[in-house]
Amino acid sequence: MSGISYANFMKHAEKVTKSAGNTRPILQAAYHSEEGYVAVTDSHRLYIAENVYEGGEKAENPKTGDLVDGKYPDVTRIIPGEQSAQGMVEIKEVKGVAKAVKIIQQAATAPPHLSEKFTPKSKALARIFSHENNVYVATEKSCGIEAKLFIGKTNKSLDEDFNIYVNAEYLAQSFDVFKDAGIPAVTFRSHGNLSPFVIKGENVAIVISPSKNGDEEAE
Repeated sequence: MSGISYANFMKHAEKVTKSAGNTRPILQAAYHSEEGYVAVTDSHRLYIAENVYEGGEKAENPKTGDLVDGKYPDVTRIIPGEQSAQGMVEIKEVKGVAKAVKIIQQAATAPPHLSEKFTPKSKALARIFSHENNVYVATEKSCGIEAKLFIGKTNKSLDEDFNIYVNAEYLAQSFDVFKDAGIPAVTFRSHGNLSPFVIKGENVAIVISPSKNGDEEAE
């Protein structure tokens, strides 16, 4: 079967549960569905892989293998439908994009002035924006290092104010999921600047909620 394997998915699920915190213990687990999919969320992002599991419903810690009691969120309601998409981008070079987004994540830590403190890598923001149907991932406008990566063309015109701010680490880790699974191409689907966006390839879908703290709000 093409796509991500169960073992590979659970390896990446660990990073999501690690950022979930301790306030909701159920989010320390990956949800296993009788319908064959496995999902994990930390309330800011969702990873879901189809056709990787056979068995009964359970919530399992991806690091320890321990079962976790509680009711897991209905993750199927988190994924926005294609009918509400405002634009789609085919990203054909996932391996290269994964490497480049990590560079952008590192650059995104730079403050406007070198005398100021650098932002921790886990909190640095990247932005996704369009210009004349070209879509880019870049550092914030206020960042001390300017970096920009072309990721593809949209299937239809996006508004000129299309500008999504996102945790750069979440974005980098997402592309790592597809790269490690050997998935060569993915689709990026936008549903608006403040709505979750979807990255999908083969049997994997990743949903990420944008940050509301982009540099434009500070202007």
